[in-house]
Amino acid sequence: MKYTKKSIILLGITLFSLSASAWAQKPRQFTLGDLAFLKGHWQGSREMGSPEEIWLPARDGVMTAFFRWPSVRGRYVLELLTATVEDKHVVFRFKHFDPDITPWEKTANTYHLTEMDGRCATLTGVDTPASVPSVMQYCLESAKRLVFRGADADTPIDKTDFVIEFTRKR
Repeated sequence: MKYTKKSIILLGITLFSLSASAWAQKPRQFTLGDLAFLKGHWQGSREMGSPEEIWLPARDGVMTAFFRWPSVRGRYVLELLTATVEDKHVVFRFKHFDPDITPWEKTANTYHLTEMDGRCATLTGVDTPASVPSVMQYCLESAKRLVFRGADADTPIDKTDFVIEFTRKR
């Protein structure tokens, strides 16, 4: 088949148009359903002081969780976590508390769900303080295994980060 100058130009214009429309496509809009894999009672290892996290299913537009870690360097850690949809973003928030419900932070630590890769959710901090990870990830590695990773923004999430491995409790 012989190509003319005109057919090559038309092919180029067509390819450019297809590429431009692909770039113009809106990024995927996440929902609370994307985080449904978190639902359940998760127990960390005894070697780490037995942290645990309990996620309730979404209800009325809010997914809620509770985290406790009985002894981290002599301090009992409690967290309240929520996930909501606001302005087309899945917004994840958490706040630390002492056992007497005294909050550690004045305002909640806020993250956006920025990536979903299968059953792996990446959350990117919005003006997070240095005391908390700027990027977090929850990955369901099997029906009974959930891995949490936290990192700072300067490095990608990898095996050198802060990691809690959870097993699903019955």
